[in-house]
Amino acid sequence: MLAIVLAVSASLSWGLSDFAAGLVSRRLAAWTVVFWSQIVGIPPLLLLITLVGSPVPPVTDVLWGALAGCLSGLGLSMLYWAMAMDMITVVAPVAALAPVIPVIVGVKRGDNFSTIHWVGVSAALIGVLLLSIQTNKGHIRAIPRWSLGLAALAALAFGCWFVFMQNATGNGYLWALVTQRTASAALLGIVISAIRVDPRPRSKLVPALVAVGLLDLAGTAAFSVASHTGALGVVSVLSSLYPLPSVVLALMILKERLNLFQSTGVAFALAAIGCLAS
Repeated sequence: MLAIVLAVSASLSWGLSDFAAGLVSRRLAAWTVVFWSQIVGIPPLLLLITLVGSPVPPVTDVLWGALAGCLSGLGLSMLYWAMAMDMITVVAPVAALAPVIPVIVGVKRGDNFSTIHWVGVSAALIGVLLLSIQTNKGHIRAIPRWSLGLAALAALAFGCWFVFMQNATGNGYLWALVTQRTASAALLGIVISAIRVDPRPRSKLVPALVAVGLLDLAGTAAFSVASHTGALGVVSVLSSLYPLPSVVLALMILKERLNLFQSTGVAFALAAIGCLAS
């Protein structure tokens, strides 16, 4: 029961974080948004480690954490970039298809993979196809969209992150979180320098960046604990319900609207998550 509560809490925190980050990314480069959101979480983690005296983890855990950090940094950058160029209600469900990977990994480790899980994978693919369909004055216009491609790559990165992060937290959570966020910030710092993006945030956007970082940290911490108190496949799927708060906020605040195909695609994507969690 604790794992379920923590996984749902992670999805809520990530959903709020992603919605806020998607809005900020429309005024600031996505790379910069993710960079500062990762930096924000490091000081409180180091303070907590000092207070509780958490022992330094083995090298293997550090390496897993660094790999997870690189994937999370790239995945979040692609997700926020996609949200900046397209509707959040379309992008978020596609990126949330990440649990397909940890479910498959779970099968390789001996977990049962029933018919309904295969139904979930099929529903996920159908959902992505429907989300890519645009209409213009009633006529179907299916064109490739950079936003969907970025969201799909983000889903791939997040799916691998679920597995790597579970491996990184085998001997403790705090150092794994620090390692992950440090590696992510370092990689994004290199990217920002290479593409010559101004990393300085506007002063009025600082509170939003802090909120994004702390919410993301809360979600990651909740998932890290949940992944060791429950089955990885179930926890990762429940944690990936984060499109729900993002979609609800986008519909209520941004007044986004979907065509019939895209609405059906969102339903298929969310149904896929439910099937994978069963």
